[in-house]
Amino acid sequence: MINPQTVLQYSGNTKSLQVDRHAAQRHRFLTVVMSKNWLTHTTLGSAKGLNPETRAFLDGRRRPGHSRGQVLSSQVKRLTEELLAPPVPTSCHGLWFPARIQEILAHTLTTTENELFCERHKRVANERIDQVKKILTEDLEHPPALAELGRRVGCSPYHLSRLFSEHTGTTISRYLRSLRLERAAELLREGRCNVTEAALTVGYSSLSHFSKAFAEMFGECPCVFGLKKSILRPTIPRRPPARRKSDSV
Repeated sequence: MINPQTVLQYSGNTKSLQVDRHAAQRHRFLTVVMSKNWLTHTTLGSAKGLNPETRAFLDGRRRPGHSRGQVLSSQVKRLTEELLAPPVPTSCHGLWFPARIQEILAHTLTTTENELFCERHKRVANERIDQVKKILTEDLEHPPALAELGRRVGCSPYHLSRLFSEHTGTTISRYLRSLRLERAAELLREGRCNVTEAALTVGYSSLSHFSKAFAEMFGECPCVFGLKKSILRPTIPRRPPARRKSDSV
């Protein structure tokens, strides 16, 4: 199974590669196919700096199959997203796309020997936490469950929950609640929603639960918060119309 936001190296007969997906799931893959001769020529015949899977492929020691998935780095993710919207004219696509693909390969097929294990562990953890925050922010009304979050960032739900708490000082559920309430407060402050609409927009089906959580966070119930933030502007008293001579007694 290929988890979201991961990089996987595969070698062997492509006919033996089988993938499937559950109903209503959407997937988007970037697949780069290369031959051993091309990779040998591109790397100038040197395996120095390549990761173990790639070195084994060039040496002929790698058996058909796939490697263990690695978390997609923020740098590679940015490069792949650029492929969807090339920042160059169409006439330059023939130059731009091969350069971007080779840049992605340079990041995924190599290894950073100078990066200590603890540094890599911290970097991967931060990338996963950033992914979780982004996923939750994108859909406050229907956020994915913990198991789905773990699947999408490429680790077990238990490990993800512990990782998030260690690095942020709060749990995923509490972080989500803060996001929801801050968004609701923004809607009330701007006068775009009433209390019920704000609660439903951020995923609360119970108005009483929403009001209680809102009061715990902001120190006042949402109805009072909304009224205080939408105080009418002071009106400037209008001058009485000038009296005409005919109006004088």
